[in-house]
Amino acid sequence: SDVGEEGISKDNADMVPEDASYFKCAAEQISTQSSIKNQSLSTFAPIRLTSGIAMLAQCLPCHVAEVVSRPCDPDSMGGRSPFDLMRRVLKILDDEDTLVTKPIPGHEGKLIDKTFLRALANAAETFRACVELDSDATYWSWHVATLLTMVYVSFGSFSPGRMFDDNLDIHVEDERPQLGSFQRMRASASAAVECFLKRAFDSDCPMMHLSVMTMLEWKQAIFLLHRSTPDYGEEVKGLHAHHTYQWALRHGSQASLTAAEGHYHQGRRLNDDQMLNIAARALDRDPSDKNNWMRFVEVLGSIEKSENVVPVRIDHLLGSQRVAKWNKDFFFAVESPQEPTQTSLVHSFLSAHSKLREHRRSKKRGSFRRDFIHRDPRLCMSWLRETNTGQNDIQY
Repeated sequence: SDVGEEGISKDNADMVPEDASYFKCAAEQISTQSSIKNQSLSTFAPIRLTSGIAMLAQCLPCHVAEVVSRPCDPDSMGGRSPFDLMRRVLKILDDEDTLVTKPIPGHEGKLIDKTFLRALANAAETFRACVELDSDATYWSWHVATLLTMVYVSFGSFSPGRMFDDNLDIHVEDERPQLGSFQRMRASASAAVECFLKRAFDSDCPMMHLSVMTMLEWKQAIFLLHRSTPDYGEEVKGLHAHHTYQWALRHGSQASLTAAEGHYHQGRRLNDDQMLNIAARALDRDPSDKNNWMRFVEVLGSIEKSENVVPVRIDHLLGSQRVAKWNKDFFFAVESPQEPTQTSLVHSFLSAHSKLREHRRSKKRGSFRRDFIHRDPRLCMSWLRETNTGQNDIQY
């Protein structure tokens, strides 16, 4: 996904320089203060988190420091999680050719890669301390996103960057060499990603699943971690579908439902039962939203028309408790025959959109890999770099 990468330079160009410099000054003050060394304050994870973000911001140009300081918003296009923010930071640094190997006379705004890596390492250590205090999605995300940024920077001038950004113009004489620490950083990041995924598998927190989802959408970072495998990228796509499902099921925002529909209609990595569960849960949350009814009708119509599904009772699909509740809430009859009953309104709506659902179903259904639909996500981990065994080469 390229979500969050468009309009980055424009967003920062519109910022008043004085406003941007505020973030830089604040970050420098926070990162140099001694409060985090105070034992009475170091037990508070939010204080450590703020200090870690300040460590990153204080070494960056003012307009980039503002980006890393932004609060995350699950419904935004480019700042859903720390992974989105770090992608934006690196995109700006790439576009403006800010990262260099050594100082360049006459170019005071450049950032030396090893200086940036030191700040990243200090921040990663701080975020790791946050995780040890509280295994929260935010702390995990900042920790892993910082480690992935270290891998990205230490790799050099992004030969893989050209594979994902046709507009990235890099000249041979401007390229930074790969640092000797790259493989070590790659191994550390891989181990952290594995722990992060294992933590997310058992989580009921929708933000944990959203964080994993946005991490897996960071193509360049995932590319640098991915081992050479016969089915390149398939496990990553399966993991992304799983965490999209969990996010949509638990969060129910329009953004999460749209993401789930993408896997259902196009990649076909969510099956009928999963999508029906998402649609029914959305109806439970807000039955007054007609879009929720449209989504439910479309999924139910797909199941009814499927040649591979034996017709089953509705309570087997939705659960007897939910059906009983819906009968009570949606399909009761009112005493006055002159007024339309809720039952008739619902039936009219279903009938009116029956053709629409069939059109959407025929238009959006695509080819899919059946063997990845029902795979246990815990089995989709072999793409990660291993430190002792297996083929760890990057697949170019």
